[in-house]
Amino acid sequence: SIGPLNNSDYPSITVDTTGLSSYPQAGQTLSANVYIASNSVSIAAKVFVADSNNQWHSSSMTTLTPGTWVHLTYTLPGDISGPPKQLGIQFNSPGGTTISSDVYVNAVNWG
Repeated sequence: SIGPLNNSDYPSITVDTTGLSSYPQAGQTLSANVYIASNSVSIAAKVFVADSNNQWHSSSMTTLTPGTWVHLTYTLPGDISGPPKQLGIQFNSPGGTTISSDVYVNAVNWG
């Protein structure tokens, strides 16, 4: 299901960066391609990074167009604290309603 789990928690896909040999640095751009099926209800998504102090840094929500790959990006700020603890994509539905949809993610990169 996609929609708020409560007033401050939304579904997301995350990766713990602890085991990564490299990770995004301040000033680099994190990107990912996201797809929802053509028969899906439109939803929104954003790329985020949780820094070493668990402070979230993120792009604005972008509406995903059903049946189209959407390229999401976020440039890490210069004041990000230490190496990121998590990278991810957070989702929300229009109006905060709960919906069900398959979501596909491809080509997660930074540089």
